[in-house]
Order: sequence, then structure tokens, then C-alpha cells
Amino acid sequence: MTAKVFLVALSVAAVATAQAPGQTKRKQRDQTPGGISRAALGYNGLGLVRLLEVPEIQSALKLTADDKSNLPLLRQELGESGAAFEKGLAEVGSDRNALVAKLMVRSKEVDQEIGEVLGERFKRFQELRRQAFGPMAAATADAIVREALGITEDQKAKFNKERTDLLQKLRDDARRASGGTGKVDPEIVDQGMRNFATQEDQLFKDLMSDSQKAKWQELVGSPLEMPQEVLRFVRRGDFGDRDPNNVPTGQPGRSKGRRKGMRGGDRPPAGETEKKPPQA
Repeated sequence: MTAKVFLVALSVAAVATAQAPGQTKRKQRDQTPGGISRAALGYNGLGLVRLLEVPEIQSALKLTADDKSNLPLLRQELGESGAAFEKGLAEVGSDRNALVAKLMVRSKEVDQEIGEVLGERFKRFQELRRQAFGPMAAATADAIVREALGITEDQKAKFNKERTDLLQKLRDDARRASGGTGKVDPEIVDQGMRNFATQEDQLFKDLMSDSQKAKWQELVGSPLEMPQEVLRFVRRGDFGDRDPNNVPTGQPGRSKGRRKGMRGGDRPPAGETEKKPPQA
């Protein structure tokens, strides 16, 4: 099995509206090192900041005004470290073992950094991140998930095949909904994304053993209905500052502000951190 198949990318085309400028931009975003999806890269990068900008996530984590004011600095730091990380991935090419090793190192490093920022809220954030980015990104870029689930090569192959079929069905539905115009009503696209996310999650669970299902449920914690904007930026792999155009009607976008001082937050109390990630 090649690294590209193992790290099958989340297809942005599944939710595209066939408008040429947007397609070009999305195509550029899809050209990632090692064939790793933007969702998997964002899982341990700018996608974390984008998730923390969502009001419902902020409420669930009880973020304070100070917490929110420090997100721009966190974005800057993760943007810089993420660029260096992607450069390192490009250097190892398609060497699967090297790719996985770098992904797991990145996972541990980012978890430690975010844990220092969120303190005792970190565990819940891990759960919400897994729910938001879905099983494929989590199984690819989360050291704890990789160790806990122990997905087999056979399971990976079956998941990749059935997910490809599911993705093709979504594309076909989008084409039919466009009526040959190449444009789809945003509400139809949004519902298609939500349907795909639900079906992808169920597909992943159906291929797991009972023990794996139990571990996955433990790792995602109590469910939170993800806002539509989360599904949008995850599927598009677009983790820039919260854009009013990416927010459903009635949810105002966040205005950009100046970067402020060093981030606050306590380190996770002793004995309350997640179990030690696996060695790569």
C-alpha cells in the first residue's frame, strides 16, 4: 500500500460549486506533501486555531476574553511551525515510515503546546477536534488515536475503497443538483457536506471491531453538533482567519484585531493528561 493510499486525501471537489477561480485555489491547496490531506495537516496546525474561533466551540470550552484575544498569536506560531513541518514532509517524499514518524512527532509537539494553553480544558478540546475533523484525519494525524485503535492494513484498504465510492456518490448528487449549470445552491451543498460527514463516520465505525468502536467513542467523548461553518472549513481545508463568507447566515464573522502578548493558561495538572502517545 502506498503512502498516498494510506493517507487518502479528503476531497474538496466533493463540495465544490465548479466556479473556475475557486477551483484553482482549491486545487493549489490540495497539492500537499506526501498526499496528506489538508484536514490531516490542519489537525495539528492552523485548523486548531480556526476551530477555536468558532463561538460554539469557545462556549463548550468556556474560553475567556483573554483566551480569545490570544488566538492571533497562536495562529502566528502554528503557522510558522506548520510551514517548517510541511517542508520536512516534502523532503521525505513518499517514504511511508518517515511520513508517519514525522506526523506522530508533530502530533505530540502540538498537543503539548495546546495543553499548556488550555490546561484542564485540553482533554475536551481533543475530543471536539476529533469530532470536527472526522475519523480519517484523526486516524492519520493523532498519535493517541493511532495507538488506541490499531487500525489494520485490511481495514484501511476497505475504508479507502468504500469512502471513495461514497465520495463519488456525493459528486454525482452535486452534479444533478446543479442542473448542468455547474452551480449548486449553498444550502444543498451544506446539507451534502453534513450527510457525507455522517456517512463517513458511520462507515469508519462499521469497519471497526467492537473494542475499537468502544475506544473511538471514548476518544471523542460526548457528542457536540458541529456548526455548519466547521464542516465547511474542514472539507475545504481552508483554515484562514474566520471569514464572514464562511459563516452561515445569522452568525457574524470575527473582526481582525492586533496580535497581543504571550498566551496564558496553565499546564495540565499532573495526572490529568492524556496517556503517553506512541513512539513513532
